[in-house]
Amino acid sequence: MRSVSLFLWGLAPLLASAQLTGRVGPLKSAVEKAANKTCNVLDYGAVADLSTDIGQPLLDAFEDCNGGGLVYVPEGEYALSTWVLFDKGESWALQLDGVIYRNGTDGGNMITFEHTSDFEMFSSNGKGAIQALGYEFRNAGESTNTRIMRLQKVSSFSVHDIILVDSPAFHMSLDTVSDGEVYNVVVRGGSSGGLDGIDVWGENVWIHDVSLLTLNAWERICLLTIHRSKSLIRMSV
Repeated sequence: MRSVSLFLWGLAPLLASAQLTGRVGPLKSAVEKAANKTCNVLDYGAVADLSTDIGQPLLDAFEDCNGGGLVYVPEGEYALSTWVLFDKGESWALQLDGVIYRNGTDGGNMITFEHTSDFEMFSSNGKGAIQALGYEFRNAGESTNTRIMRLQKVSSFSVHDIILVDSPAFHMSLDTVSDGEVYNVVVRGGSSGGLDGIDVWGENVWIHDVSLLTLNAWERICLLTIHRSKSLIRMSV
């Protein structure tokens, strides 16, 4: 096994010519999953008032729609006070059409998807976003490892048409993932160090049509690839 660490600022054209080793993305469409079952977080106690914690409603909706359904966050502004772990997901989707604001100060990942397959996270209106308000920590001179989102041990997935804003630390981490696609994603962060746009460790992942704004040039995309047989990561930014 050989590990290669690359900072991809200026190297995207080289990697864009690579070939994927198989299909990428979810196995079933979000339309199919929504038709099977849709779980609207408003029916689980979420309130778009910028103060009510959306954490537990997200988990409760996931519990009901995991295994073939779609969790729906309608337009509106929501607060996230407790971090969310979506664990052991199978054949489900998260449709984020509203904006989630960080309202807690814990470290770690605000939203984590773990041990999941056939998964899609997307916005149908192009307005779905997570605003982590990282400037509050920086203005206060406080150090934190709070990150927006992490996908760990996830396969056959896609993340698209969402916006990630001002993470106190990393914005999106893909850890030990495979057969995935990330596209039409906007990451807007600060200009200091430690604010990586997208971190990738995986196999057969295609990242393309991504906008990375105002981030430290060397930390826009950090790519760590473990090469196994003919697996690779293809990127175009």
